[in-house]
Amino acid sequence: DSRISLRAFVQDGTDMIESSGSGDPARNIGSVKTAGGEFAVHQAVSSQVAVDFGVTLTSARDEEADEPVPLIPSTLFTAAATYESGPVRCTARAVRVGSRPGESGEDLDSYYLADARASYRTRRATFFVGAKNLFDTLYEDEEGFPQPGRSFEFGIQREFFE
Repeated sequence: DSRISLRAFVQDGTDMIESSGSGDPARNIGSVKTAGGEFAVHQAVSSQVAVDFGVTLTSARDEEADEPVPLIPSTLFTAAATYESGPVRCTARAVRVGSRPGESGEDLDSYYLADARASYRTRRATFFVGAKNLFDTLYEDEEGFPQPGRSFEFGIQREFFE
């Protein structure tokens, strides 16, 4: 099983609300042009293992000020691997978010995130365990607001109506 996908988009928007992480009130951007593209590949390596890769490029500009819109990354890279055998499924994913303009005019640093999740499916429920931000990366999606560190999840998922 192999798939290659290519997507492109252009969007004109008006009255975009930009929140500011530095305590300033939100502001209205009158006219924004967003354009970008995504290239993704899915490849089944075997009957049990599949890999996915993706690259996304974006550009969002304040058309009135002719400046980039803050907090929108220009690049995003993703890679994931999935192993599935009978009732067991394990997934590992890595993401690189590229640098992006901050509200203060300085760029916010790019960062990497890694997640992992394992699940076991029975007739009645699926049991799962996982970790997000596996390596406890310190990053900011918005200036002055560090994002949560590593987190763990575990639980049971049950479909009551099929």
